[in-house]
Amino acid sequence: MSARARFLQSIPDCAPGELTPSEIYWRDHQPWLASRGYMLRPRYSPDWVPSWQGTDKTWADCEDGHGLNVCSMLPNVGLDRTPYSPCFCQRPSLLDATRIADGKFVYLKLIKKSVHPFEADIGFFFSSETLASKPRNHCVPIYEVLQLPDDDDKIILVMPLLREYYNPQFETVGEVVEFFHQVFEVREDLMPLPSLSDIAHRACNSFTRTMLHIGMSTHCSKDLLYSELT
Repeated sequence: MSARARFLQSIPDCAPGELTPSEIYWRDHQPWLASRGYMLRPRYSPDWVPSWQGTDKTWADCEDGHGLNVCSMLPNVGLDRTPYSPCFCQRPSLLDATRIADGKFVYLKLIKKSVHPFEADIGFFFSSETLASKPRNHCVPIYEVLQLPDDDDKIILVMPLLREYYNPQFETVGEVVEFFHQVFEVREDLMPLPSLSDIAHRACNSFTRTMLHIGMSTHCSKDLLYSELT
């Protein structure tokens, strides 16, 4: 069976706009997340009622009709299952949220400690005061780690909400040069630390190359590239 066929079989059968099984998991944990200071979108409220019900709108016209889809990564999957359907959940372990204390947008990443036992420690290590100020440190900072109350094996990493490195598009040669400079930038000033000797990135793709959107305008400079250690 081809990779494409396996992927299509993994897509949950649900009507456009409905919550997928992965989204139901987030919905069920919304009250607990709120108690920890993070609010999910209205779509994931336990008493959510689709805003398009009883109107002439479709789910695609409403903010709460869009879920965990990564439609830009799903071209040509077939007419019966459009790549714009919210049923396409390539990364159901990731979800945006709002930090209640200051209204800051954040990203929540659900991980299993049995599968990734060192991810939180490595993230905190690069987020430490010693390394966070290093100009060559482009690792996504970890704000907080939340331990799931009903599963000792699962934790949630709280990170800043970033955006794709290619949106908005590059407009100058200088932006492209600076982008690749940061992608391939070596950690010369970090290497003296012996604790870094066993850390490798092992991934270079669109999922792990993002940038911060603070102060972004139409003609912004792409100077805040981040890399996710995954």
